[in-house]
Amino acid sequence: MDKVNEPVNWSALAGRAFEEKLAEIAIKKERKTMADVVERLRKSLREKESESFQRGYGAGTEWAKNKADALQLKRLHDWRAEIQTGQRVPLSEFGFFVPNEPRVMSLLVARKACGNSLLGYGAARAFWDSALEKGLHSHMDRDFLRGFVEAAADLWAEVQDQL
Repeated sequence: MDKVNEPVNWSALAGRAFEEKLAEIAIKKERKTMADVVERLRKSLREKESESFQRGYGAGTEWAKNKADALQLKRLHDWRAEIQTGQRVPLSEFGFFVPNEPRVMSLLVARKACGNSLLGYGAARAFWDSALEKGLHSHMDRDFLRGFVEAAADLWAEVQDQL
C-alpha cells in the first residue's frame, strides 16, 4: 500500500468490501433451503390433517421430546424417508396392505421404533404403554399412528445436526 503513488482511501475501499461481503452473507441467509421449504409445506399439510392425525402428532411430539431415545427417532425418521422415496409402503397406504386393525399397525410402528422386526404383541403393548399417556390407546387408528411417526421423524430432522 505504501508503494502506490496515487491517493487511495484504503479505509473506504475496505469498508465497501466489508459491506459487499455482509450483503452476500445476508442474501444467503434469506435464501430458503429446500429443507426449509419442505418443512413449511409439511406444516401446511398437517394443519389440514384429521383430528386423529393431530392427536397422533401431539402424542408423537410428546414422546419424542420426553421419552424416546435417539436411535428410536432416527429409525422412524429413516423409515419415513424410505416411504417418501417409494422404497417402502407409504403410511397412508397402511389400510390397503394391512387390515385397518390398529393392533397390527401399532405393532409395525413399535417394531420400527425399537429396531426389532420380531417384536411381539406383548412387547409392542409395553412400548405403547410407555410411549403414550393413558387413554390414547383407544385412539390408535391409521391416522393417529401416521401422525405419531411424522412427529418423531420431524423432531429427529430438527435435532440430528446438533447431536
